[in-house]
Amino acid sequence: MTEQAPDPSKPEDERLQKWREDRARVAEEERRQRLEKAEIDRQARIAEAKEARERQAEADAAARVEEARKLLPTADAIAAARQRLVDLARRRKRRLIMQLAAFVLAPTLLITAYMALVATPMYEARSVVMVTKAGADNGADLGGILPAFASGANLNEAFQAFEFIKSRALMQRLEEDAGVVSRFSSDAIDPVLRLREVPLLGLSHHAQFGNYVDAAINIQNGLITLYIHAPTPSETIDLSQRVIDTTADHINRLADELFSERVAQADRAVADARAQLRNAQAALTQMQIDSGEIDPRARVEGVFASIESLTQESQTLRGEIEAAEVSGTGDTVQADRLRERERLLNERIAEQRAQLVSDDPGDDPSLNALLLDYELALLEVRIGEETLSTALQSAEKARQDAALGRNFFQVVVPPTPTEHPARPNILRTALLALLIFLAGFSVAKLMLYRP
Repeated sequence: MTEQAPDPSKPEDERLQKWREDRARVAEEERRQRLEKAEIDRQARIAEAKEARERQAEADAAARVEEARKLLPTADAIAAARQRLVDLARRRKRRLIMQLAAFVLAPTLLITAYMALVATPMYEARSVVMVTKAGADNGADLGGILPAFASGANLNEAFQAFEFIKSRALMQRLEEDAGVVSRFSSDAIDPVLRLREVPLLGLSHHAQFGNYVDAAINIQNGLITLYIHAPTPSETIDLSQRVIDTTADHINRLADELFSERVAQADRAVADARAQLRNAQAALTQMQIDSGEIDPRARVEGVFASIESLTQESQTLRGEIEAAEVSGTGDTVQADRLRERERLLNERIAEQRAQLVSDDPGDDPSLNALLLDYELALLEVRIGEETLSTALQSAEKARQDAALGRNFFQVVVPPTPTEHPARPNILRTALLALLIFLAGFSVAKLMLYRP
């Protein structure tokens, strides 16, 4: 597009304005053309990039397909892999069977063989005993009310017997009397049940003695069930009887010691009461000797009677004197004599009264004090007599309690051995061992499992 030259005939401003407009139109046209060309170039580049991506995607897909074809196993590879899995499963199964045989079946068979061939057969004798007294049962009066307490008077002795059966003292007594511990520690008993001392493991004869001598107690009625195990039926009966006799002797000795102490205390109380009574009687006799009065009460009664008699006589004289004064003869010698007699009587009455209540330290003790001392001494004698009587009754009751309080072991159910050995139970032991080893093996496999 050519640019026209300005017309010289037009004014200068119009030509300049037109030239500017033409230049602006030309510039706008050139800018539009550049934008269109840039848009065309951009669309071309986008198309080229899209085409390149599509070619790359097709190439990648082809490469993946080729790789997938390379990764897919062949029929021979699949068959070989299947054979390896079968062989691995067989090896695992064989290893599991060998482990079960080594860690479960073999120990179970060993324990079963030990129980069947080596373990010593043990017979069981079960007996029931009851501790009673010769005295009446304290709970018998309850009748049908609270029957659980009707036979509970001897529960203390029953628990004492139970604890003695479970104690080391009984084991030592049986060893001293019959050599029971030596018998159960000898080669006659299999190594597992044999009594032995192993301090390192905390094993002792007493800790294992419960396998041969054991007991249980019913806390409601006090019945003691005794369980005895021995290699032969005769030994179970003999050992049961020895346990019962030894326990009865021990419990009775405890009771005898208790009642002996009670009787001794009662006898000491009687001796003290007798000494107290003798002292009180001696004090009373000494007081009677010192006072010269066997019974001060009689003297006091005599003094009161004398005072009463003198008082009546004084009152009679006073009446005569008043009568003489009224009659006008009060100044006579006879009236004076009456007054003198009245004065003497009053003096005697005062003297008698002074004997009763005199507190003068220089005089002899008053009859009132003497009577009080006598009454106190007599009271001491009566107290001594009552104390002695009570002590004698307590001593007699203590002796009766000692005679009636002796314990008796009643064999409610005699010891009877089983017909067949109660131990070992081979089937139960084998099943228990199998379950224990199987559980332990399962836990170990679970803990050590590695996928």
